[in-house]
Order: sequence, then structure tokens, then C-alpha cells
Amino acid sequence: MQNNFLFQDKLDRNRVMQIFSDWQENIALEEIWSLEEEKLIKRVDALMANDFRSGMLDDLTPEQMAMFDAAVEGR
Repeated sequence: MQNNFLFQDKLDRNRVMQIFSDWQENIALEEIWSLEEEKLIKRVDALMANDFRSGMLDDLTPEQMAMFDAAVEGR
């Protein structure tokens, strides 16, 4: 994350803490501690990337959203 511009530019520390908090509710703390560092990094990267992507559509206008929906549906 330290070397990724998107994470540095768009990262909200409070949101990151919320992601980790939510994640800890769904997985035992012992399981988190038992993960190898590389696997833990991959999981955290995936969680944060998913959260980042989920907010990308929020900035679209209704017209842009209609175009996006049409493209996804193949219209």
C-alpha cells in the first residue's frame, strides 16, 4: 500500500480501521495471527481494493451510471 498511489491518494484511515474491525468480527483473531505475512498482506490488499472499488461508482452522474449499467448488461 505504501507504494501504491491509489491507496495513498484515496485512503481514509478511519475507513481502513472500520474494514479491519468488520473483518475481525468475521474471523477469529487467532486465525489472523496464524496467517503467514504474505497471506495476510494479500487478504488485507484484497479487502481494501474491494472497498475502494465499491466506492468508485458513487461519483458517477445518473447518465454515466446508465451508460455503465448498459455496458455491463451488454446493451
